[in-house]
Amino acid sequence: MPLTLIVVSLTCLPLVAAALAGCGSSALTPGETAQRFVDACNNRDAASLLAMLATSYKEGQGVPDSLTSLQLEKALKPYTRLTMDASQSAGLESDRAIIILSADTGENTASSGQTLVLAKTEGAWKVDGCTALDWSSVAQGTGGSSADRAAVEMQLKYFLNACIDSNTSYIFNNLSSEFLADHALNKPWTAAEFSGIFGTARSYEFSPDAISFPNANEAQVNVTVEFGTRGNLQSESADVTLVREKGTWKVETFPFFIF
Repeated sequence: MPLTLIVVSLTCLPLVAAALAGCGSSALTPGETAQRFVDACNNRDAASLLAMLATSYKEGQGVPDSLTSLQLEKALKPYTRLTMDASQSAGLESDRAIIILSADTGENTASSGQTLVLAKTEGAWKVDGCTALDWSSVAQGTGGSSADRAAVEMQLKYFLNACIDSNTSYIFNNLSSEFLADHALNKPWTAAEFSGIFGTARSYEFSPDAISFPNANEAQVNVTVEFGTRGNLQSESADVTLVREKGTWKVETFPFFIF
């Protein structure tokens, strides 16, 4: 016997879900979960998004366990922003909800009809599907050989040490050709120029185990850099991308530089 799908307005969805969950439940409603999902996508908050994905969905789609904001952005393309589409109806079963989203391509056009599927699993409402996300370009599977992983780890350490030591010749020689072209760099920065671009850094940290390989020639990892002087320290974290060029791993995305 087929399940009956109850159609409700999106604004009523949290109330219906709360009733289904039972009195006194502190769990998020489907509507609240959907809004958090939208916020995580729009903010490229990979950690928050991962926590909302159903295990079966992550495994089925090959979502990387160490998802980065850059990978999330790639999975979201061509869309730049999602919104809850309150003009659409939402479907609700006892353990499944379907919510309609709008997706903006960044060209002042919004595409309605993107479907978000939520499932009651693992004791909470989890994302079990979304047509606005395409994981094929970042799916787990090219985890990188042990040699590649070691090479990326060592190159990134050398590069970060060079940044702290203002070794601009090493930095210039280990930036990707695309980075150099994008920033019209044809020679190393002077020490004074580099001070304005990178500032004063004292230390850095990243987890080698968190290095991910979207494809055979690209690696990504989240890096934390501590800037400032003793008693006035600030930490910044960002996703760094390295690409393989003629057998050498080079830095292509380094958000810590200020232009």
